[in-house]
Amino acid sequence: MKLPHLLLVLALATLCLAQATDVQLPACATTCSIKALAKSACATQPLTSMRECMCTDADFMTESTACVKVNCTVKEGLVALRASKLMCGETPRDEGWYYRIIVLVFSPIACVLAAIRVLSKAFVMGWNQLGLDDLCITIVIVTGIIPATIVTLNGTIPNGLGVDIWAVPVDHIYQFLKFHFIVTIIFFFQVGMLKLALLFFLIRIFLDRTVKRLLWATVAVVSTFTTITTLTMALQCYPRTEAFWMSWDGSPEYQGECKIDVTALSLSNASFSVIADIWMLAIPLWKLRKLQLQKKKKLSVAAMFAMGTFSTIISCYRIHILSHGRNSHDNFTYTELPISLWSVVELMVGVICACMPAMRLVSVQIFHKVSHTITQSASRKSQGPTSARDKMVLSDRDPEDGLGGAVPLAMQNLYPGMAAAYRLQDELSKPPPTAPRNVVTREEVRSVRTTRDAFAASKGLDDDQVSLVDVRGVKHVMMPGRSRTGSAPAGNYSAKHRGMNALPYPDAPEPNRDEVGCPAVRKLGLIGSAAGLS
Repeated sequence: MKLPHLLLVLALATLCLAQATDVQLPACATTCSIKALAKSACATQPLTSMRECMCTDADFMTESTACVKVNCTVKEGLVALRASKLMCGETPRDEGWYYRIIVLVFSPIACVLAAIRVLSKAFVMGWNQLGLDDLCITIVIVTGIIPATIVTLNGTIPNGLGVDIWAVPVDHIYQFLKFHFIVTIIFFFQVGMLKLALLFFLIRIFLDRTVKRLLWATVAVVSTFTTITTLTMALQCYPRTEAFWMSWDGSPEYQGECKIDVTALSLSNASFSVIADIWMLAIPLWKLRKLQLQKKKKLSVAAMFAMGTFSTIISCYRIHILSHGRNSHDNFTYTELPISLWSVVELMVGVICACMPAMRLVSVQIFHKVSHTITQSASRKSQGPTSARDKMVLSDRDPEDGLGGAVPLAMQNLYPGMAAAYRLQDELSKPPPTAPRNVVTREEVRSVRTTRDAFAASKGLDDDQVSLVDVRGVKHVMMPGRSRTGSAPAGNYSAKHRGMNALPYPDAPEPNRDEVGCPAVRKLGLIGSAAGLS
């Protein structure tokens, strides 16, 4: 091809580019275009089809791109890429909008569920019942979900997340990397805190010493790994932290300051997360297998724990995305979108799964209160006032075992002097006290009789102070709030309410004494507390 014709072609291409865009093609890129065009089949094309040929010829694009990478700086190459894309009529991809929608939907849900979890436990059971698991969830919300949402909506997305890098202004790329650095540190820390929240929850509900040792060992491993990965990410460019977002343009000043492969670190973090999730799921399912529960209850509890597998599945998919995108650094503002998206979803879903047990408890309580209110209203209309004797109940019943509202058990034969207390209560003009939230109804008590066996004698009690109650097929010894030996039996309500306490009978099956860390004493509860005995 003759040189004058080639120069004319290049001048025409440059003129077309200048008219199509406001981008000034760098000199190094112009030289590379001349060399690539000379080797391309487009050089023999008419001037009218030259532009189309340059945009579609793979050899020309490959040759010019390789030349630009060698002879131009990163910024100059980005300008040349933007010019060529716009000249060929390409529209930049911008997919950050649906990431914004997902964050706006999931973030409030996670915050509301976490608030319900903590506040419902605090107001229903008391602030002193809040544990380390609730503290971890609160930390995740305050230092994780809320800051990450703010940084994402006001930092990474406005500065180019989900947009092709050639369409992002250079100044925005620096800001994008800075906010991405902050969000990554937050994510590493919060994933570990979520796992600690679940571990502390399991420690509270399981009483077996072997299981507790395993759980505490897991806490130590998770805490150590989380600390190491978070500090490694935060201090990878120490003491020049700004090198993380300033070195992308190839400036010699910041080269070699960051010695950590962020993608490899993210892969190791995600892999550990999957392994830890499987381990933490196996512990409760292994323990649940040994409990003598109905199949329906076993499936219900297993399903509750299995909800955590959603977070594990997301972690596995994130590993796939990280592996696929490790070699896609040239367009990192766009390729980082799915990684950031699934990281945030994993964090949000983890919070939601961690709050599911509390949501189940709250929903059951609300359902029971509504049912009890409806039943009470219907009963008052049809039967009129009810004496205090009929309101004596066994408290702290397991909410899964049925609904309230049935006629409670009359307890006058179980404790000497209760008849006088009933008569006194009936004479009071005050409204009868509300029965405890959970009751054991008449239908569930199969037999009530006094006992004179060695178990009563071992507690220092007379035979007229002890009764044997068969509740739902499980024998329980009912005795006063304090025995003659002066020791308070487990489950004593208070010194003011000296009702009778439920202790598991010696031959009761082991699971009835310890069902997932909840003693049978608490599940079947105390007698006489509703009458206000003193």
